[in-house]
Amino acid sequence: MSLPIIAFVCLWCVTTFSVREDWRLGLLKAAVLWGSLTLLITELLSVFVAIRPSTLALAWILVIVSSLYVIRRHLVEEGKSRLAGARSLFALPPGDRWWIIPIIPVAVIATTTAVIALIAPPNNWDSMTYHMSRVEHWRANGSVVHYPTNVVWQIYLNPWAEFAILQFQTLGFGSDRLANLVQWFAFLGTLVGVSLLVRLLGGALFAQSLAALVVASTPMVILQSTSTQNDVVCGFFVVAAVYFAFERVTTSSRKHEWYLPLSVALAFATKGTAYLFLLPFVGYALIGVMKQEGLRSGFRLSGILVLAILLLNIGHWARNFGLWHHPLGDPQWLVQYQNESFGIPETLSNVVRNLALHLGTPSSKVNAFTEAVVQKLHGVLGISISDPSLTFSQRDHIVPEAWFLTHEDYAGNGLAFVLSCIAVGFAILTQAGRRIRPFALLLCSSGLLFCILLKWAPWNSRLHTPLFFLAAVLVGWLLAPRQFKVPNMNRVWWKRVAVLTGIGLIAGGVILNEWVIAWLFAPGGTIHSQPMRLGIWVVGAVTTACGILMISRSRWYLRTVAVLVVLIFTLGALPWVALNQLRPLISTPYAPSIFTRSRIEQLFANNSGLFVPYTELISMLIQRAPCREVGLKIQVGAFEYPLWQIARQAGADVVFRHVEIDNESARIVKDFSREAPCAVMVIAGEKEWDPDLSGLEKMQMIWSRPPIRLLIQTAAG
Repeated sequence: MSLPIIAFVCLWCVTTFSVREDWRLGLLKAAVLWGSLTLLITELLSVFVAIRPSTLALAWILVIVSSLYVIRRHLVEEGKSRLAGARSLFALPPGDRWWIIPIIPVAVIATTTAVIALIAPPNNWDSMTYHMSRVEHWRANGSVVHYPTNVVWQIYLNPWAEFAILQFQTLGFGSDRLANLVQWFAFLGTLVGVSLLVRLLGGALFAQSLAALVVASTPMVILQSTSTQNDVVCGFFVVAAVYFAFERVTTSSRKHEWYLPLSVALAFATKGTAYLFLLPFVGYALIGVMKQEGLRSGFRLSGILVLAILLLNIGHWARNFGLWHHPLGDPQWLVQYQNESFGIPETLSNVVRNLALHLGTPSSKVNAFTEAVVQKLHGVLGISISDPSLTFSQRDHIVPEAWFLTHEDYAGNGLAFVLSCIAVGFAILTQAGRRIRPFALLLCSSGLLFCILLKWAPWNSRLHTPLFFLAAVLVGWLLAPRQFKVPNMNRVWWKRVAVLTGIGLIAGGVILNEWVIAWLFAPGGTIHSQPMRLGIWVVGAVTTACGILMISRSRWYLRTVAVLVVLIFTLGALPWVALNQLRPLISTPYAPSIFTRSRIEQLFANNSGLFVPYTELISMLIQRAPCREVGLKIQVGAFEYPLWQIARQAGADVVFRHVEIDNESARIVKDFSREAPCAVMVIAGEKEWDPDLSGLEKMQMIWSRPPIRLLIQTAAG
């Protein structure tokens, strides 16, 4: 299972040692190369129906051996020892060490989420229905070609994140222990990429590390970094593409020219929203190159871009086109995501509703007020708040309710959102810097494109993840002091500011106590959780202490502010680190701790009522119909992936094949057994209890438990 990880480390050494790069830039380049190799290896082996543990192991061993040869050759040529080379490239930068302060909570958050990712299995709704299900079908088929399925999302959606999971799961002979690490590694890569972007835009070391902390403390990022969704992976490739785009324009160097096209191609291969997020930045890079170096250079970069995008996406696009005559997939589903009406009021409606997704609080009073404001704005616009031409899935409330706050499908990024708005406004309206303003404008353009073209949905907050990664660059740049020493001039002014700030902090620490917060947020005006009450008093005491320190030691003003900012981000991240609804470290009303449940039980965190029916189903299947291939008639929204894992844990060598399909994938020629399966499972969709048994009238039902039926062939059948 660890061969792809070893290969990445070797590639990192190649990109760092061979060209004497900064270790962070070397890591970013290695990640792009690793992502490209992952896709190419998968597609190449798929052509020969050879996605097997042995072939994947051989492919990654070749990558490792080739990398080690390159590393050795460069180190020998330079005549330096490995230790000396490592010291020079990984040495801490000289000067002030205050930049380390934000790195400490970043390391704690990263370590904790890594533990969660390893202990908890994939268990979010999308993974149970298609993310992980498609991985199991690819493993069983030995190929990533499209297959007949009742859930077309399994075959037409962008596949890179699942290709990466496929590497680990195939080499692990079906184990999903490392599946969550694909998003977690992307999370780590994003921390590095964001810090590099801040450096490229002129930010100091503290600004770079603070931007990494902003990313690490963003609620949706924390929740998704331990799952098998693909928004963090998409966001990482978007960050990499934006970095190489700005580097190309800023330095006019062709040294890393291929990494921009490869990053863009990998983002496209991961998630469809990348098309919208990257369009302004790629356009900026192409126009900038044409202005600085002429049309020839611009057309050259455009050609490389098209070539890379086709190279890494042509396989998936061709499979989609062959089935639906559309490279992006099933037109019937694609059209449902797209806005059906356009105009200024329609765009403003989507902007307001998408922003409101990040304004949910634990207080029903505050949420009701925000909801009323959103309703009133729509009244002014003359548009229904649930206009079907602008809404994919309706919900009673636009502003997320309190119980959504720690759910990875719906959580908002309240603090990060407010600070991002301030940072973007500051960057645009002030003389922030030659590169900062274009970056902020391009970021706004990406968000606006999203709102213009895509319908609003309750889960859009997770689709915004790449935008928050880029906004963290501006937040880190804005909040970090340019220097930590108070200038000699205007010391009186600095002292006044320090005193006023200190008074404000003391007042805040005293006023925002347990009773006030309980009145604002807690149901019934009482906080019952002892850890929560203790946490409120600790925050109040620390805030008051910082205020006293600012008044008594005004020369420490900037340092105190820096520590306070880091503390706010760190404490703000704790609920999402510890209380993830699907993978909680601490038991919550929604789910027990991941340390108290088996991995199979945790698969049903989104619907615990299915645990018993699914386990009984597999047990009955093994007893009554010990088949190698089992038919599966499953409705959209039903869980499929747990079937594979429960059967594997029970020692049953079972492959599930979809039957009675009523979509275009039914036209696919079946390369597996053409005989009728000896047993068929019929599972109803989400919020349904009676599955559709049409087409299976000749089979005998031997077991039933809502929402599942198990049928076998009769003697005459």
